[in-house]
Amino acid sequence: MKRKSPTIVDVAKYAGVSIGTVSNVLNRRRDVPLAEDTVLKVNEAIRELGYRRNAIAANLSRQRTYELGMLLPGYDEYFVKFAGEVEQIVLERGYHLSVFSAPEKPELGRRHLELLLQRRVDGLFCHGLAMPPDTARRIINEGTPIVLFNAWGWPDDIAAGRVNLDVVTACAEAVVHLFEQGCRTILYLGNGRAAATDEQRRIGFAEGMRRLAGEPVASALLDTGTPGWLNEIGRLAEADRPVGVLGFDDLTAFNLMSKLLERGYRIPEQVKIVGINNTYVSRMSYPGMTSIQNHYKMQAEAAVRMMLRSLGDADEDEAGQSGAESIAQSVSIPLTLIPRKSTER
Repeated sequence: MKRKSPTIVDVAKYAGVSIGTVSNVLNRRRDVPLAEDTVLKVNEAIRELGYRRNAIAANLSRQRTYELGMLLPGYDEYFVKFAGEVEQIVLERGYHLSVFSAPEKPELGRRHLELLLQRRVDGLFCHGLAMPPDTARRIINEGTPIVLFNAWGWPDDIAAGRVNLDVVTACAEAVVHLFEQGCRTILYLGNGRAAATDEQRRIGFAEGMRRLAGEPVASALLDTGTPGWLNEIGRLAEADRPVGVLGFDDLTAFNLMSKLLERGYRIPEQVKIVGINNTYVSRMSYPGMTSIQNHYKMQAEAAVRMMLRSLGDADEDEAGQSGAESIAQSVSIPLTLIPRKSTER
């Protein structure tokens, strides 16, 4: 015979408290003061009895599932780290996060999105490349808030908030860094397949060149999808001054550095290279690769604050914040250049 599962009544009796007190502990009620020893007694009773709450029934009664979803365009290091930071923060606030990705498979992406909506998630975190704006607008109109991250160029009236990395400023600073390291020809090696992400890097590269207006420096835009890009960089590397290259990301920059070393070029004497994202590739390569550091936790904290405010679940100090974030619901996260041997002797 199957053993009867313990109920909230059993937990209350075991802990010597009321059923209401157990409910307040389970629901993490912030508007009800609970003594620490009371919370400990209830949690001990739950562990001893093996009690498992019926989360579905409890959440339906509150018209809240405490489930949040996240849609990513892929599972590279940046996305994994960002999702991990968001997951940790929302867990501490009593929510669960489900993460889905559908790289280069729109139909799979639509199925993942539909699954999240069927689960009645309270809200969605979405990368700008993981969902088209018209789909986001429909979901918001149906009552599910969306917080976007790295959604450059999206309409201003979509989403409960946006948290974008300030890639433009970081790339401009990288261009200036290459110039200061002696480069008089500076290139951007991009990835046109990455749409808006690549566009932000190109805008930043152009901004960096504007900052160098009047200086004796030449520039060019190359793309890994265009034949001959490696030969062009090799040709320019034969000049008297080193050529500087800003890569689309660390993998692009590492691939370039490996191919140049294989051909006998010297890094950083002939070619100075900067990557983006400061992943393990940049940290473990030889020579160590100068890269641009993302502040994952800062971006995740801003995104979660926006989501909790849209759900009416923000702390008082968060709800009372003033400034650009609370008014425009848009945050730009600064990035940091990490110099290493690929640009400095």
